Order: sequence, then structure tokens, then C-alpha cells
Amino acid sequence: MKRVDLHLHSHYSDGTWSPSSLVDHAVRCGIDLISLTDHDSLAGLDEARARAQDRIELVDGLELSVRFAGEALHVLAFFPGNIKRLGSDALESLDRVLRHNCAVRIGFAEDLVRKLNQEGLPLSMESILEKTGPGTVGKAHITKAIIACGIEDDITVAYRRFFGSNSDYFQERPWVEAEEAFSALDRAGAITVLAHPGYKGEATEILVRSLKDLGLDGIEVFHPYHKQEEKTALALLAAQLNLVITGGSDCHGPYEGEEPYMNSQNLASDEVAIFLDLIS
Repeated sequence: MKRVDLHLHSHYSDGTWSPSSLVDHAVRCGIDLISLTDHDSLAGLDEARARAQDRIELVDGLELSVRFAGEALHVLAFFPGNIKRLGSDALESLDRVLRHNCAVRIGFAEDLVRKLNQEGLPLSMESILEKTGPGTVGKAHITKAIIACGIEDDITVAYRRFFGSNSDYFQERPWVEAEEAFSALDRAGAITVLAHPGYKGEATEILVRSLKDLGLDGIEVFHPYHKQEEKTALALLAAQLNLVITGGSDCHGPYEGEEPYMNSQNLASDEVAIFLDLIS
């Protein structure tokens, strides 16, 4: 049986590894198949594919932020073959969605900088972009910039202060609407999977059923956030709705002194067999 990890991030979003380093670690872990699923970005796929060649199987992937029924969700998208082989229309639709979300990320950061500057706090876009590196701007990058500027000295406190749902600075971000996102992903031939939905509790089934009407193909059952009872319930829901099952570690590389948790789900190919048939 293949060992797989279908949810990984590089420094092209909010991970700490380059795509090459991520692939190298997956090989050391003895994983047979991985997917690089950076937030709202496909930029790391070429590097990952080049490093993976003849060493490990790679599925082109993406974790897309969307809005649906007034809330933010993450949708994993997996693409059969090399995404660059898509037709121009499909690529343009997908690119339009990604450009929208990247602009939302920049706008969110600029708004926060403006608010903090008005309060006399020294955060700047330059300091955020220094932390961002080659990737899309994320909350992790902004938090690191906040720490570096001396506004806070604890990363957890800083995250809660500026991004918690009860924060004075919290704001809903106008991610691409789910209908447009699913349309673009369908044109690209992607398999779409709702990421880490276990925390939704009793609302999960209603949410999944609604998203299936838009074209959702599967549920991420195996994820570090999910307790065993949540995994069992999600697997049952997937079976009831004829949806595929995926899973992964959501590894962002070593972070703030923590060891990388790639392969933490011990996921084997028989658990995602239908997905692997679809993607091959």
C-alpha cells in the first residue's frame, strides 16, 4: 500500500520549507505520494515537480479560500497531471480566482497596517513582505512582522489579539465566492475536497450537502485537527453522499521550535483508494 500525504504547504504560502525541502523530507519519511497544496497559490508546483521526479509521486494541488453562505471555508483542489497542460480558458478562469484572493490578502494586510499606524504602532507593509518571501501574504507572515516590530512578544498572544474572532481588528475577508471557485475548478478538471471540516460539528452535514450541489467531490477525513470520533463520522458521511475521502498532515514545516508533523496521519492508500483512481 502506498503511504500518502495530501495536504502540505511550502514557503509559497505559509510554510517554512521550500518545495524542494518539503519533497526531500517526504522522501525521508518514506511517503510514496504527496500533494503540495499552498494557500491560493500554484507557484511552488514547478519546483516541487522537478525535485520529486523519479523519487516520489506528486499530485498538483491547491488550498483555495472561499466564501459560502456568509462564512470562510478552505477547499482543497487536486489536478490530474501537470496543471500547465490545461487549456488557456481553464487556466485563465483559475488564475482570475487566485488573483482575486491574492488581492484580498494584500488588502487585509494594508488595512491592518493603516489601523495600527493610526494607533502609533510601527507595523509596515515592508516588514510584512519581508516575512512573506516568495509566497502569498498570510496571517502567519503578518504575525511574525508584528513580533519583529515589538508590538507583541508572544506569537500566540499576537495571533489572538489581531486575528481572533473576538479581536477588535478582526474582519471577514471577501474571498472568492464558492460558486465562482467551483466553476473555475471544474473547468480545470480538479477534484475538490472540503478541508478539515470536523470543527463545524453538527453543521458539517448541511454544509457538505450544500457544497456537493456546487460540485464538491470529497471530504478531508484524516487531519490533525480531527479526533477519532470526527474521522469516523466524516467517513460515514462521505460514504452516504458518495464522496471521496482524503487526508493529510497539513504540515507547514518546522515552525516556532516545533518539529514538522508530515506523515502524522499515517494515511495509507487503501483509505483513499477511490481518490487515487480519480486522480491517476
